[in-house]
Amino acid sequence: MTDAPEPRRETTPCPLCGKPVPLDREHCASGCPLAAGCKILCCPACGYEFVVHSVLASGFGRLLRKLRGGRGEKKG
Repeated sequence: MTDAPEPRRETTPCPLCGKPVPLDREHCASGCPLAAGCKILCCPACGYEFVVHSVLASGFGRLLRKLRGGRGEKKG
């Protein structure tokens, strides 16, 4: 009997330590009453809690920055 390979899990990097955090992972156990619809993930490596932004929201933010002419962005 051959073991089937595990399906690849979609991940996002932790903003603090850079380790991969599975997007289907259980959310942080904070006891928050709003946890059912919560988009906060907890990094299993460092414990950092962060919000996952959707691709649509990120794209919309980039579009708005372009339309505003880059105002509010740091110029280095």
